[in-house]
Amino acid sequence: MKGDNKSEDLVAEKITQDINQHFSGGYNIIWNDTLNHFLVDFVIIQILKNHIGYNSWSDIPMDHRELCYRSYNQKDTLPDWNIEQEGY
Repeated sequence: MKGDNKSEDLVAEKITQDINQHFSGGYNIIWNDTLNHFLVDFVIIQILKNHIGYNSWSDIPMDHRELCYRSYNQKDTLPDWNIEQEGY
C-alpha cells in the first residue's frame, strides 16, 4: 500500500484481510515454504525449543535451519537463541 493518504488503520485492516484470505481454507503448507514466511524469530525459536526439543542452534541440522529461514546458509547469522518476544 503506497501513498500518503493511507492511514495506519487502513493498512492494518488490509494486512488482516490478506492474512485471513490466505488462511481461510486452513493451513497452506507449500513445498519449500519456510517458517519465517509467516512467523517472527521469537515464535520460530519457541517452536524449536518447546515442540521439537532443541536446546541451541548448534543442535539443529543444516537442513532444518533451511526450513526455518529462506535461503539460509552457514554464513548467515541466526537470531539470538534467547531472544525476547518482539513488541507488536
